[in-house]
Amino acid sequence: MKKRVLSWGTCMCDIIAPEMEKVAEPGVIEYLTKVIELRLGGHPVDLVIDLARIGVDPSEIAVVSTVGADVFGDFLLQEIGHYGFQAFVERVEGGTGKTMILSVKGQDRLCHLDPGACMKMSIGHLEEVLQQTTPEFFTFRPGYTNLDTKMGPMLESLRRGPLKDSFLLLDLCAPYNKPWSYYLPLLRYADAVHGNSKEITRASGENTFEKATEKILSLGADAVLLTKEEGGAEMVTRRYRISQPAFKIRFVEPSGCGDAFCAGVIYSLMRTEKSVSIMDDDELAGVLLWGQALGASAATQVGCVEGVTEANVQTLLAGQKDRVLREMRVERF
Repeated sequence: MKKRVLSWGTCMCDIIAPEMEKVAEPGVIEYLTKVIELRLGGHPVDLVIDLARIGVDPSEIAVVSTVGADVFGDFLLQEIGHYGFQAFVERVEGGTGKTMILSVKGQDRLCHLDPGACMKMSIGHLEEVLQQTTPEFFTFRPGYTNLDTKMGPMLESLRRGPLKDSFLLLDLCAPYNKPWSYYLPLLRYADAVHGNSKEITRASGENTFEKATEKILSLGADAVLLTKEEGGAEMVTRRYRISQPAFKIRFVEPSGCGDAFCAGVIYSLMRTEKSVSIMDDDELAGVLLWGQALGASAATQVGCVEGVTEANVQTLLAGQKDRVLREMRVERF
Protein backbone atom coordinates (compact mmCIF):
# COMPACT_ATOMS: atom_id res chain seq x y z
CA MET A 1 0.00 0.00 0.00
CA LYS A 2 3.01 2.30 -0.38
CA LYS A 3 2.13 5.80 -1.62
CA ARG A 4 4.28 8.42 -3.22
CA VAL A 5 2.33 11.23 -1.53
CA LEU A 6 0.34 11.23 1.71
CA SER A 7 -1.18 14.45 3.05
CA TRP A 8 -2.55 14.97 6.56
CA GLY A 9 -4.41 17.80 8.25
CA THR A 10 -7.83 19.39 8.42
CA CYS A 11 -10.66 18.36 6.14
CA MET A 12 -13.24 21.13 5.85
CA CYS A 13 -16.33 22.34 4.06
CA ASP A 14 -15.88 25.84 2.68
CA ILE A 15 -18.96 28.06 2.49
CA ILE A 16 -17.90 30.79 0.07
CA ALA A 17 -19.54 34.11 -0.80
CA PRO A 18 -17.43 35.18 -3.83
CA GLU A 19 -16.87 38.59 -5.43
CA MET A 20 -18.94 40.53 -2.89
CA GLU A 21 -19.31 44.27 -3.35
CA LYS A 22 -19.22 44.83 0.42
CA VAL A 23 -20.01 43.22 3.77
CA ALA A 24 -23.50 43.98 5.10
CA GLU A 25 -23.93 46.58 7.82
CA PRO A 26 -25.43 45.33 11.13
CA GLY A 27 -29.17 44.79 10.73
CA VAL A 28 -29.07 45.32 6.97
CA ILE A 29 -29.52 42.62 4.30
CA GLU A 30 -26.98 42.85 1.50
CA TYR A 31 -28.11 41.02 -1.63
CA LEU A 32 -25.39 39.15 -3.48
CA THR A 33 -24.80 39.04 -7.23
CA LYS A 34 -22.93 35.71 -7.08
CA VAL A 35 -24.18 32.37 -5.77
CA ILE A 36 -22.98 31.26 -2.32
CA GLU A 37 -20.97 28.08 -2.91
CA LEU A 38 -20.39 24.94 -0.83
CA ARG A 39 -17.00 23.42 -1.64
CA LEU A 40 -14.55 21.02 -0.04
CA GLY A 41 -11.42 22.40 1.53
CA GLY A 42 -8.52 21.78 3.90
CA HIS A 43 -4.84 21.40 3.03
CA PRO A 44 -4.61 17.59 2.67
CA VAL A 45 -7.71 17.25 0.51
CA ASP A 46 -6.88 20.25 -1.66
CA LEU A 47 -3.31 19.10 -2.24
CA VAL A 48 -4.06 15.55 -3.36
CA ILE A 49 -7.00 16.66 -5.50
CA ASP A 50 -4.76 19.24 -7.18
CA LEU A 51 -2.23 16.50 -7.93
CA ALA A 52 -4.96 14.28 -9.37
CA ARG A 53 -6.32 17.16 -11.48
CA ILE A 54 -2.95 17.76 -13.14
CA GLY A 55 -2.46 14.12 -14.04
CA VAL A 56 -0.83 12.29 -11.13
CA ASP A 57 -1.93 8.65 -10.93
CA PRO A 58 -4.55 8.51 -8.12
CA SER A 59 -3.14 5.18 -6.92
CA GLU A 60 0.07 7.01 -5.93
CA ILE A 61 -1.56 9.58 -3.63
CA ALA A 62 -3.70 9.50 -0.50
CA VAL A 63 -5.21 11.70 2.19
CA VAL A 64 -5.66 11.09 5.91
CA SER A 65 -8.05 13.24 7.94
CA THR A 66 -11.27 13.31 9.99
CA VAL A 67 -14.86 14.39 9.30
CA GLY A 68 -18.02 14.50 11.38
CA ALA A 69 -21.11 12.32 11.22
CA ASP A 70 -23.22 14.97 9.49
CA VAL A 71 -24.33 16.08 6.03
CA PHE A 72 -21.13 18.06 5.57
CA GLY A 73 -19.11 14.90 6.19
CA ASP A 74 -21.28 13.08 3.64
CA PHE A 75 -20.61 15.87 1.14
CA LEU A 76 -16.84 15.75 1.64
CA LEU A 77 -16.58 11.98 1.28
CA GLN A 78 -18.75 12.08 -1.83
CA GLU A 79 -16.61 14.79 -3.45
CA ILE A 80 -13.35 13.08 -2.52
CA GLY A 81 -14.64 9.84 -4.03
CA HIS A 82 -14.78 11.40 -7.49
CA TYR A 83 -10.98 11.44 -7.81
CA GLY A 84 -10.08 7.80 -7.17
CA PHE A 85 -7.28 8.24 -4.63
CA GLN A 86 -7.32 6.47 -1.28
CA ALA A 87 -8.93 8.38 1.58
CA PHE A 88 -8.08 7.28 5.10
CA VAL A 89 -10.82 9.39 6.63
CA GLU A 90 -12.18 8.76 10.12
CA ARG A 91 -15.78 9.66 10.94
CA VAL A 92 -16.42 10.93 14.45
CA GLU A 93 -19.43 12.15 16.37
CA GLY A 94 -20.28 15.82 15.95
CA GLY A 95 -19.95 18.32 13.14
CA THR A 96 -17.47 18.46 10.29
CA GLY A 97 -15.06 21.40 10.23
CA LYS A 98 -16.33 24.39 8.27
CA THR A 99 -14.91 27.65 7.00
CA MET A 100 -17.13 30.60 6.12
CA ILE A 101 -15.33 32.75 3.54
CA LEU A 102 -16.44 36.25 2.56
CA SER A 103 -14.52 37.39 -0.51
CA VAL A 104 -14.95 41.13 -1.03
CA LYS A 105 -13.70 42.63 -4.29
CA GLY A 106 -10.34 44.30 -3.87
CA GLN A 107 -9.76 42.89 -0.37
CA ASP A 108 -8.16 39.82 1.13
CA ARG A 109 -10.72 37.17 2.03
CA LEU A 110 -12.47 37.19 5.41
CA CYS A 111 -12.33 33.71 6.98
CA HIS A 112 -14.37 32.41 9.89
CA LEU A 113 -13.41 28.89 10.95
CA ASP A 114 -15.13 26.18 12.99
CA PRO A 115 -12.62 23.30 13.50
CA GLY A 116 -15.37 20.76 14.26
CA ALA A 117 -14.16 17.18 13.77
CA CYS A 118 -10.58 18.41 13.30
CA MET A 119 -10.41 18.58 17.11
CA LYS A 120 -11.24 14.87 17.41
CA MET A 121 -8.46 13.28 15.37
CA SER A 122 -6.85 10.01 16.45
CA ILE A 123 -3.06 9.92 16.58
CA GLY A 124 -3.21 6.13 16.41
CA HIS A 125 -5.08 6.35 13.11
CA LEU A 126 -2.46 8.69 11.64
CA GLU A 127 0.45 6.55 12.84
CA GLU A 128 -1.14 3.40 11.42
CA VAL A 129 -1.67 5.01 8.00
CA LEU A 130 1.94 6.24 7.94
CA GLN A 131 3.19 2.76 8.81
CA GLN A 132 1.08 1.28 6.00
CA THR A 133 1.91 3.80 3.29
CA THR A 134 5.57 4.81 4.01
CA PRO A 135 5.12 7.83 1.71
CA GLU A 136 7.88 9.31 -0.39
CA PHE A 137 6.36 12.75 0.30
CA PHE A 138 4.40 13.59 3.46
CA THR A 139 2.75 16.99 3.74
CA PHE A 140 1.18 18.09 7.00
CA ARG A 141 -0.75 21.13 8.08
CA PRO A 142 -1.44 21.35 11.82
CA GLY A 143 -2.72 24.52 13.47
CA TYR A 144 -6.28 23.72 14.45
CA THR A 145 -6.35 20.03 15.36
CA ASN A 146 -6.19 18.25 18.72
CA LEU A 147 -2.95 16.54 17.62
CA ASP A 148 -0.93 19.71 17.06
CA THR A 149 1.14 19.50 20.24
CA LYS A 150 1.56 15.71 19.88
CA MET A 151 3.07 15.83 16.41
CA GLY A 152 6.66 16.44 17.57
CA PRO A 153 7.13 13.19 19.54
CA MET A 154 5.26 11.24 16.84
CA LEU A 155 7.46 12.61 14.05
CA GLU A 156 10.61 11.94 16.06
CA SER A 157 9.63 8.28 16.26
CA LEU A 158 8.42 7.99 12.66
CA ARG A 159 11.58 9.65 11.31
CA ARG A 160 13.41 6.55 12.49
CA GLY A 161 10.84 4.29 10.78
CA PRO A 162 8.37 4.79 7.90
CA LEU A 163 9.34 8.46 7.36
CA LYS A 164 13.08 7.84 7.45
CA ASP A 165 13.57 8.54 3.74
CA SER A 166 10.50 10.76 3.19
CA PHE A 167 10.39 14.42 2.20
CA LEU A 168 8.27 16.29 4.77
CA LEU A 169 6.58 19.58 3.87
CA LEU A 170 5.13 21.58 6.76
CA ASP A 171 2.41 24.06 5.75
CA LEU A 172 1.97 26.79 8.37
CA CYS A 173 -1.22 28.52 9.47
CA ALA A 174 -2.34 30.64 12.42
CA PRO A 175 -2.71 28.30 15.44
CA TYR A 176 -6.00 27.74 17.22
CA ASN A 177 -5.96 28.23 21.01
CA LYS A 178 -2.20 27.84 21.32
CA PRO A 179 0.88 30.06 20.94
CA TRP A 180 2.92 30.22 17.74
CA SER A 181 5.82 28.70 19.68
CA TYR A 182 4.19 25.27 19.50
CA TYR A 183 5.57 25.06 15.95
CA LEU A 184 9.20 25.15 17.13
CA PRO A 185 9.50 21.41 17.94
CA LEU A 186 7.99 20.57 14.53
CA LEU A 187 10.39 22.66 12.46
CA ARG A 188 13.30 20.28 13.06
CA TYR A 189 11.46 17.43 11.29
CA ALA A 190 10.47 19.34 8.14
CA ASP A 191 12.48 19.25 4.91
CA ALA A 192 10.54 22.28 3.64
CA VAL A 193 8.41 24.87 5.43
CA HIS A 194 5.77 26.92 3.60
CA GLY A 195 3.91 30.02 4.70
CA ASN A 196 3.58 33.78 4.32
CA SER A 197 6.10 36.11 5.96
CA LYS A 198 4.03 36.56 9.13
CA GLU A 199 3.53 32.81 9.57
CA ILE A 200 7.20 32.00 8.96
CA THR A 201 8.54 34.64 11.35
CA ARG A 202 6.08 33.87 14.13
CA ALA A 203 6.51 30.10 13.89
CA SER A 204 10.28 30.49 14.15
CA GLY A 205 10.12 32.89 17.09
CA GLU A 206 12.15 35.49 15.18
CA ASN A 207 11.22 39.05 14.23
CA THR A 208 12.42 39.16 10.60
CA PHE A 209 12.04 36.83 7.66
CA GLU A 210 15.81 36.67 7.21
CA LYS A 211 16.40 35.55 10.80
CA ALA A 212 13.47 33.13 10.54
CA THR A 213 14.84 31.40 7.44
CA GLU A 214 18.29 31.17 8.99
CA LYS A 215 16.83 29.50 12.07
CA ILE A 216 14.59 27.09 10.16
CA LEU A 217 17.45 26.02 7.89
CA SER A 218 19.75 25.58 10.90
CA LEU A 219 17.20 23.20 12.43
CA GLY A 220 17.50 20.91 9.41
CA ALA A 221 15.09 22.08 6.70
CA ASP A 222 16.38 22.16 3.12
CA ALA A 223 14.07 24.98 1.99
CA VAL A 224 11.80 27.77 3.22
CA LEU A 225 8.99 28.58 0.80
CA LEU A 226 7.46 32.05 1.02
CA THR A 227 4.30 33.02 -0.87
CA LYS A 228 3.43 36.71 -1.20
CA GLU A 229 0.13 36.68 -3.16
CA GLU A 230 0.48 39.26 -5.97
CA GLY A 231 4.11 39.75 -4.89
CA GLY A 232 5.10 36.30 -6.17
CA ALA A 233 7.09 33.72 -4.22
CA GLU A 234 10.54 32.97 -2.83
CA MET A 235 12.56 29.87 -2.03
CA VAL A 236 15.46 30.08 0.38
CA THR A 237 17.95 27.23 0.77
CA ARG A 238 21.43 27.11 2.32
CA ARG A 239 22.95 28.12 -1.04
CA TYR A 240 20.33 30.25 -2.78
CA ARG A 241 17.55 32.77 -2.39
CA ILE A 242 15.30 32.70 -5.45
CA SER A 243 12.62 35.38 -5.87
CA GLN A 244 10.05 35.17 -8.68
CA PRO A 245 7.32 37.63 -9.67
CA ALA A 246 3.72 36.42 -9.69
CA PHE A 247 1.85 35.03 -12.67
CA LYS A 248 -0.68 37.52 -14.03
CA ILE A 249 -4.24 36.16 -13.89
CA ARG A 250 -7.85 37.24 -13.78
CA PHE A 251 -8.26 36.93 -10.03
CA VAL A 252 -11.57 35.47 -8.77
CA GLU A 253 -11.11 34.00 -5.30
CA PRO A 254 -8.01 33.01 -3.26
CA SER A 255 -9.16 29.88 -1.42
CA GLY A 256 -6.72 27.00 -1.81
CA CYS A 257 -3.88 28.97 -3.41
CA GLY A 258 -1.36 28.01 -0.73
CA ASP A 259 -2.36 24.36 -0.92
CA ALA A 260 -2.09 24.44 -4.72
CA PHE A 261 1.36 26.05 -4.42
CA CYS A 262 2.45 23.15 -2.16
CA ALA A 263 0.97 20.68 -4.65
CA GLY A 264 2.99 22.28 -7.44
CA VAL A 265 6.19 22.00 -5.42
CA ILE A 266 5.51 18.33 -4.66
CA TYR A 267 4.58 17.65 -8.30
CA SER A 268 7.84 19.14 -9.52
CA LEU A 269 9.87 17.15 -6.98
CA MET A 270 8.05 13.96 -8.00
CA ARG A 271 9.11 14.58 -11.60
CA THR A 272 12.74 15.47 -10.90
CA GLU A 273 13.32 12.73 -8.29
CA LYS A 274 16.21 14.78 -6.92
CA SER A 275 16.87 16.07 -3.42
CA VAL A 276 16.35 19.79 -2.87
CA SER A 277 19.66 19.93 -0.99
CA ILE A 278 21.68 19.12 -4.13
CA MET A 279 19.65 21.04 -6.73
CA ASP A 280 21.26 23.97 -8.52
CA ASP A 281 19.53 27.34 -8.91
CA ASP A 282 17.95 26.48 -12.28
CA GLU A 283 16.41 23.31 -10.87
CA LEU A 284 15.13 25.09 -7.77
CA ALA A 285 13.67 27.84 -9.96
CA GLY A 286 11.72 25.16 -11.82
CA VAL A 287 10.29 23.81 -8.56
CA LEU A 288 9.22 27.30 -7.49
CA LEU A 289 7.76 27.96 -10.94
CA TRP A 290 5.50 24.91 -10.73
CA GLY A 291 4.36 25.94 -7.25
CA GLN A 292 3.49 29.39 -8.54
CA ALA A 293 1.67 28.08 -11.60
CA LEU A 294 -0.63 25.83 -9.56
CA GLY A 295 -1.14 28.49 -6.89
CA ALA A 296 -2.12 31.08 -9.49
CA SER A 297 -4.48 28.71 -11.28
CA ALA A 298 -6.36 28.08 -8.02
CA ALA A 299 -7.28 31.77 -7.83
CA THR A 300 -9.01 31.80 -11.24
CA GLN A 301 -12.15 29.97 -10.05
CA VAL A 302 -14.37 29.87 -6.96
CA GLY A 303 -13.27 27.10 -4.59
CA CYS A 304 -9.95 25.58 -3.61
CA VAL A 305 -9.39 23.17 -6.51
CA GLU A 306 -11.69 24.10 -9.41
CA GLY A 307 -9.16 26.33 -11.17
CA VAL A 308 -6.36 23.77 -10.97
CA THR A 309 -6.38 21.81 -14.22
CA GLU A 310 -3.59 20.54 -16.42
CA ALA A 311 -4.78 22.80 -19.24
CA ASN A 312 -4.88 25.94 -17.07
CA VAL A 313 -1.44 25.29 -15.62
CA GLN A 314 0.12 24.58 -19.01
CA THR A 315 -1.47 27.75 -20.44
CA LEU A 316 0.02 29.84 -17.64
CA LEU A 317 3.44 28.27 -18.11
CA ALA A 318 3.38 28.60 -21.89
CA GLY A 319 2.37 32.26 -21.78
CA GLN A 320 4.34 33.55 -18.78
CA LYS A 321 7.18 31.18 -17.91
CA ASP A 322 9.77 33.18 -19.87
CA ARG A 323 8.76 36.48 -18.23
CA VAL A 324 8.76 35.02 -14.72
CA LEU A 325 12.22 33.50 -15.20
CA ARG A 326 13.55 36.65 -16.88
CA GLU A 327 12.41 38.86 -13.97
CA MET A 328 13.54 36.33 -11.33
CA ARG A 329 16.31 37.29 -8.90
CA VAL A 330 18.85 34.75 -7.59
CA GLU A 331 21.18 35.38 -4.66
CA ARG A 332 24.00 32.91 -4.01
CA PHE A 333 25.39 32.43 -0.52
